[in-house]
Amino acid sequence: MKRIPKIAVIDDDPGVVELIRSVVENEGWRLDGFGDGQQFLDRADLDSYDVILSDLQLPGLSGLDLLREIQDKTRKPRVVIITGHASVPTAVTSMKEGAVDYLVKPFAIDQLLALLKRLAGGAQSLESEPELSSTREYAVGRSRIWKELLEKARRVAERPTTVLIRGETGTGKEVLARYISSFGPRAGKPCVTLNCATLPENLIESELFGHVRG
Repeated sequence: MKRIPKIAVIDDDPGVVELIRSVVENEGWRLDGFGDGQQFLDRADLDSYDVILSDLQLPGLSGLDLLREIQDKTRKPRVVIITGHASVPTAVTSMKEGAVDYLVKPFAIDQLLALLKRLAGGAQSLESEPELSSTREYAVGRSRIWKELLEKARRVAERPTTVLIRGETGTGKEVLARYISSFGPRAGKPCVTLNCATLPENLIESELFGHVRG
C-alpha cells in the first residue's frame, strides 16, 4: 500500500497555511500547520514529514534558525524556505545550509504543486533508495542546455576522473556534483562536501589529504 505523503507548513500567516493546505489535501495528502518554529519543534515528529515548508520571517526562531534546528534533530530534512522578494538572497543562503528549494511570495498554485510533487510525490520510492533518488530528483530542468549538461554529467560519471564544476554562487554546483556522484563507480559511496573558503589557507591541505604530526 502506497504511503500518503505528509507535509508541514510553518508560517504565522494563516492565509498562506490554508492556501497550501487546499493544494495538499486536494492531492489526498496530509498537512500540519504551525504558527511559529518553536511550536513546530515542540509538537512535531520531524521524521514523519516528507517536506517541511517554513517561512523565512517567523516570530521567535527565524526560518534559518529553524532550518539548523531541524538538521540537528532529524536524519533527512527536506526543507523548503518561503520568502518575499526582498529576502531572496537569504533564501539562496538557506539552500547552501541545507534547504532543498525555496518559494518566493506570492507564488502560483501550479508552482507550489509542481514543487511538492517533485519532493513528496515519490515519497514511497525515496524511502527504498534515499540518497540516490533524492540527489537525482533535485537535478531537474526543462531547458535544452540543462538536459545537455545532465547528459554530459552522466557520461563523465562513468569515468574515474576529477571533475571541476564552475559557476556563480547559487547556480547549483553542489547539486550537480552530487548528481555525478550518484552514477558509475561513485554510486552508493559517500559524497563528502567541503567549503574550502571557510578554511585558513594553511589548513586546506591537511583537511583534504590528512595530517601526520611532525
